[in-house]
Amino acid sequence: MNTPCTSCGSKTVPLHVSGRCGNCGPSAPATMYQHLRCTNDNNGNPRRVFVFYDAAGGIVAVEDEGYRGTPAACRGLVQLPTIETYPAERRELLRAHKTLKQLEAGK
Repeated sequence: MNTPCTSCGSKTVPLHVSGRCGNCGPSAPATMYQHLRCTNDNNGNPRRVFVFYDAAGGIVAVEDEGYRGTPAACRGLVQLPTIETYPAERRELLRAHKTLKQLEAGK
């Protein structure tokens, strides 16, 4: 049994890791975002990320905030509550998103 695309429901086109078919593209558009904060590192550098979600709640993108502040991509999206998190969770989110993008690109 083929798993249907999470966007169009097609069962005939191979799926990306994101669950979307090749016709729909690897990622759905972001409709909401969430700010995840944790303590600064030993040098005082911020450790915060923005996580972007599609309408179904799937993670579309993860962006490290650094010193840039809120990214322009947040404009017009629904903001979810900010969450305090641990550095290891932030690091794992960034690594997982990087791995997913590499898999989708075929690397």
